[in-house]
Amino acid sequence: MNESRGSNLTGTYNYLEKVCTTEQLAAFSAEWPAELQKQVGRFQQSSWYPLEWYDLFAQNAASLATEPEEVFAHMRGCGDSIAATVANSFMKLMLKMLTPGLVARKLPDLWARDWTFGTLILVECDATIGKLEFEMQQISPVVYMGPIAGGYVGRVLETLTGSATKVVTDNFSLDTPRPERTVVTVTW
Repeated sequence: MNESRGSNLTGTYNYLEKVCTTEQLAAFSAEWPAELQKQVGRFQQSSWYPLEWYDLFAQNAASLATEPEEVFAHMRGCGDSIAATVANSFMKLMLKMLTPGLVARKLPDLWARDWTFGTLILVECDATIGKLEFEMQQISPVVYMGPIAGGYVGRVLETLTGSATKVVTDNFSLDTPRPERTVVTVTW
């Protein structure tokens, strides 16, 4: 069974609360399994939860738009919100000590710490030109995982560098929300 840390669920739920109307959020939650409905707002950051719950949140965020750019922005927003959530916990101290190069080297470990599916592989990090590229494999259990991961990494790099980031994936498409692999490039 694939799982996700509570911090991922908390961050993405926080994003949904921020961008949804009360009616939209109520409609989404009415479709969630009863156990998920009971847990909302009580996720333990380091505990494991069913990955299907995270995927439901991601699907809900994706359904807020119909245009590719808007869907991508919502998925990136989910990742950004996860990073904001963990920045207020275990990662707070790490962010004071890390550089973009160290973040790049730690990404595969951070992925394995928070998800029980897929693989993240560092492709390139060049802080002199402000570019970080990574490949994600076996990521089809969650919709649009590339932009979500890109949003997370983008937020971390923005915090470290003070510069805005741009996130691009090599195969984002509304027709293939669950690719097996993707390459994510974050520039700053």
